[in-house]
Amino acid sequence: MKPKLWIDAGHGYENTEKGKYDPGAVGLGHTEADTVLTIALSGRWILEMNYGIETYLTRDDDRDSSPVDARDNRALAAGCNFGIALHMNANKSANARGTEVFYRDARDADWAKEAQGAALSAFGLRDRGLKTEKQSQHPTLAVLNFGPPMCLLELGFITNKQDLKRVLERDRRIAFWNAIGKVLTSK
Repeated sequence: MKPKLWIDAGHGYENTEKGKYDPGAVGLGHTEADTVLTIALSGRWILEMNYGIETYLTRDDDRDSSPVDARDNRALAAGCNFGIALHMNANKSANARGTEVFYRDARDADWAKEAQGAALSAFGLRDRGLKTEKQSQHPTLAVLNFGPPMCLLELGFITNKQDLKRVLERDRRIAFWNAIGKVLTSK
């Protein structure tokens, strides 16, 4: 079966409350929602143009209604068979840095490890590890309800200058999505 990737740019309009925009974490003049949307849009273009991989984006602008509890069902209805949720961490300490990946259980472990490897290689940030949903700060992560392989990637810290700079660098984003494209075309 040909892969079709759901790219979930975290937060956004009506994420948790109707009529409200959720910016997510804020740091260094950037919002998490805008930062991960930029990365998601890059992914759609690179995967479709370079690899012929269809993608489905939860949102492709700031006006898309994207309730967090409906995202997985929309991706399933769109025929997606892999998913990746993009987020940025934040911390009061500007020294907090690095990439971490959350996954549901053993059925998602391989995909999570591949996404983590792609991110670490492309962005060159500190490895904060692979973690199960139970190790997150939340009791559950709604996007991980997606049936097919899924992971939530915390790309870096929006409150750390080095992390943010690397995540926003065009060449690093391209390298990340090219690595993801290679993984998916090998499936």
